[in-house]
Amino acid sequence: MNDIAIVAVTRKYGEIIKNDLLKYFKEFDIDINIYTADEINKLDMLHEKCIFVVNIDIFEKVKLKTKENSEIVINRLTIKKENLNKIADIPKKSRILVVNINFRNCMEVISTLYSFGYKDYEYIPYYKTYEDYDHDIKIAITTNEMEMVPKGIEKTINIGERVCNATCILEIANVLKIKDFSQKHHIKKLLHDVDSADFSIETILGEKDNLKMQIDVLLEIMRHGIIITDVWGVIMSSNSKAKSILKDRSFAIEQLNISEIIPEFNNIRSMRSISKKEEKIIDISGKKIIISIVPIFNDDLITGFVITLDDFEEIEEKQNDYRTIISFAKHKAIYNFDDIKGNSEIIKKVIKTAKSMANSNSSIMIYGESGTGKEIFAQSIHNESPRKKYNFVAVNCAAIPENLLESEMFGYEEGAFTGAKKGGKIGLFELAHNGTLFLDEIAEMPLITQSKLLRVIEEMKIIKLGSNKIVTVDVRIIAATNKNLRKLVDEGKFREDLYYRLNVLPLTLPSLRERQDDIMLIANYFIQSLGKDISFHPEAEKLMQSYSWKGNIRELRNVIEYLVSLDKNIIEKDDLPFTNVSYDRDLYVENNNNLMNDLILKFILKEGSKIDLYRDILIELEKSYNNRERIGRNKLMNMFKCNNLFYSEQEIRTCLNKLDSFGFIISKKGRAGSVITPSGIQLKNKIIKLLDYSS
Repeated sequence: MNDIAIVAVTRKYGEIIKNDLLKYFKEFDIDINIYTADEINKLDMLHEKCIFVVNIDIFEKVKLKTKENSEIVINRLTIKKENLNKIADIPKKSRILVVNINFRNCMEVISTLYSFGYKDYEYIPYYKTYEDYDHDIKIAITTNEMEMVPKGIEKTINIGERVCNATCILEIANVLKIKDFSQKHHIKKLLHDVDSADFSIETILGEKDNLKMQIDVLLEIMRHGIIITDVWGVIMSSNSKAKSILKDRSFAIEQLNISEIIPEFNNIRSMRSISKKEEKIIDISGKKIIISIVPIFNDDLITGFVITLDDFEEIEEKQNDYRTIISFAKHKAIYNFDDIKGNSEIIKKVIKTAKSMANSNSSIMIYGESGTGKEIFAQSIHNESPRKKYNFVAVNCAAIPENLLESEMFGYEEGAFTGAKKGGKIGLFELAHNGTLFLDEIAEMPLITQSKLLRVIEEMKIIKLGSNKIVTVDVRIIAATNKNLRKLVDEGKFREDLYYRLNVLPLTLPSLRERQDDIMLIANYFIQSLGKDISFHPEAEKLMQSYSWKGNIRELRNVIEYLVSLDKNIIEKDDLPFTNVSYDRDLYVENNNNLMNDLILKFILKEGSKIDLYRDILIELEKSYNNRERIGRNKLMNMFKCNNLFYSEQEIRTCLNKLDSFGFIISKKGRAGSVITPSGIQLKNKIIKLLDYSS
C-alpha cells in the first residue's frame, strides 16, 4: 500500500517521471506504478498510497478513482540547474521564443526561468495552436521539443526535459511518511540541484517556513478570495475562498496560469503593463464576481500580482449586515407560510395567492381587519421571495410621530436638525436595500410624507435630511391597512397616485369569523404553544365557533391566555368571557385585565424572594422578542455575567419553568429558547414599578 502511482497522459512521459522519482525513492523499497489516463478509466480504484498526477488536465478523472486513505500530489516541474548555464551567454534584454506543446507549459517554463533569476529577457510563448510570432526573434529555448522550433530561428537552446521540483518530491515523501527524508546528504544534494534561486532549498526544508506559514494564515482569514501569481501569471499561492469561488472552473489552481482559470485575463503582456489597481466583473457559474488585480513592485519592476475575487451578492449581503449593525436593530422576518394555521378553503386560497406574489417585485397592498395577521403574511411573502437573504424592515406609520416620520424613513446627517443624533442615522429605506419595507397602517401616513414616499417608490433614490447626496436603493414595498383606501382617496385623505403605486398586487385577508372551521385549530395551537393541556366542553367549543371575534386572531390569543390562567383541564361554557349574549367587548377587556393583574400579583407574592432574577430574565426576554429571536438559559447566563449579575444555571432554569407554567413566557424544548408573552411584559412592568416604589 505504501507505493506511488504515476498517472500521465502517455506511458512514455510516465516513464520519464518514474526514472526521475527513482533517484529519490529507490532505497526506500517503494514500488512505482505507471497508469495512463485511458487505463484508469478501466480500473475500479487506484490502491497506491500516493497518487502522483503528472498532468493537471486529468486531475478530476483521477480524483474519482482515488481511495479515501490515499493522497493526491500534483506534479510541479522545474529545470535542472546544470542545464541553465546554456542561457548565460545570451545578451541581456534579448527577445526569446519559449517553445513547448501548449500555452501552460510555455508559461511554466518562463516562470521557472524567472525564479532562477533569468529576468533580464523578454520571453514570448510559442506553442502548437499559436504558431505565429515576430520573425525578428532569432533565439529559442525549449525543453526537448526541438521538432516544434520554427525554421526561422537561428539559435536554439535545449534546456532538457523538465523534472519534479523539490516541493513536489518532499510532498511525496511526506505522504509516504518517510522519516528524515530531507536530512539524507545525497537527497539534500539532489533537491538543491532542482531548487530555484528565489525559492531556496532552505525554505523547502523548513528553515524559513515560519514566514510562509504566517502568510498562509493571513490569506485564510481574509474575507476576499486571494490569488498571488508571479510576473507571468503562474499561481503561487491562494486561499480557500478563492478556491471556493473558482471550484467550478478548476478543482486545483496552484501552479496553473491565471489565464487558464480566468481566461478573461487572456493577455499576460497587458497584465505586465498594469501600473495600478484594475477591476472587472466576470460571470462564474451564474454569479457575478468582482476581480481586482494589483501589481507587486520591487524597485519599480513588476515581480508578480495579487488578484482578489469577491462575490457581488455576498458584498451586498455584507453591506446589508453593516447597515443593520449601524442601526442597532435586527430586521429579520421570522415567520413563513408554515406559521399560518388553518385548513379552511378561504385561507388556503389566500396563502396560494400570496405565494405567487412573492416572486414578483411589484408592490403589495394587504387589506384586513385588525388582528388578521397582516405582518405575518408580509414576513412570509418576504421569506418566500428572492429577497429573503436581506432585511425585512417593518414600520408602523401610525406609531411614529408625524414630525419624525420623514427622518425615520429616509435618514438624516449629523446636525440636520436640533436633536439629530451624532453621526446621523440610516433611514428605513436604506436599511431595507435589496430587501422588503413593510409599511403597516399606511392609511395613517400624513399627506406630505405620502408625496415624498411616492417619489422614492418611482425613482428608488433617497436624499437624507441635511444631505445633498443621492442614495440609490432597491426595495420591495409591502403596505397594509385595515381601512378602505379607495374611500380615503375619494375623500382626499390619501393620494390617488400613491394608491395606484401601492395597490399593484392587492391581497385581502379573511376575518376569523369567515373561517369558523379554523377557530378551534388555532385555539389548540395557542394552547399547545403555552405548554398546556386543556380541552373544551362541546357547548364551549360551539360558542367559540359562533362568536364574532371582532379582534380576530389577536383577540383569540388573548382569550386563550385568559383561559389558560384559570388552571382548569376542561373549559366550560360559563368559563368563556363572552358567554353573555349582550357581551360588551370593552368590558371584557377591562375584566380580562383585572384577572391578569390578579394573576400577576399572585405570582409576585408567591415568588417574591427571587423577584430580582425574574425582572432580569424578563427584561432580556423582552429585548430578544423585540429583536425577533429566542434565547435560552446559556445565553441568559452570558448576558448576566456581562452585566456583573451572577445567577446559577439551576436558578435560571427554575425561574424559566415557573414563568412558563404561569403563561408569562413560552419555552421550547432543547435549544429552541424562550419567548416572552404579552402577559409576561405586563409582569415585567409591574415588578419594575414595585421595585422602583420600594427603593
